[in-house]
Amino acid sequence: KRAYYQKIDRLNEQIKNGSAAFSIIVIDMNNLKTINDSYGHEKGDISIKTLCIILNMVFDYSSIFRIGGDEFAIILEGEDHIHAREVLRSLKEKLAAVNSNEDMEPWERITAAVGYADYNPDSDPDVDSVFTRADRIMYENKQFTKNGDQ
Repeated sequence: KRAYYQKIDRLNEQIKNGSAAFSIIVIDMNNLKTINDSYGHEKGDISIKTLCIILNMVFDYSSIFRIGGDEFAIILEGEDHIHAREVLRSLKEKLAAVNSNEDMEPWERITAAVGYADYNPDSDPDVDSVFTRADRIMYENKQFTKNGDQ
């Protein structure tokens, strides 16, 4: 988590000097508690690792941070930021493919709520405002997926 806060400090400095260009994706795995309760914490760990593998496959140029038990933040910079919409689409496609793969174990067939926000120099005074937007969108997505809509 220290690396995450160091990255945030660096981005806030870039915001101050007018050189910031980034996006944030917030991801929260769905149903980790159910997986832990049904199959055990070792299988829950496999679920988290499965998500990590997907994130590392999708994000070539971005920093990925585990900021909570089953919550991740990705700071998109460089090529990933420039092509953020395509990268986000790739993430959602890979998550959908894993979730629908009936050859995988139930704890490997993960789903996750995803929120995305771009830094806007006209309205974002700091990284936290971008994160807050992405986090709010992620929670809206989580409510949508919990209601049975994928």
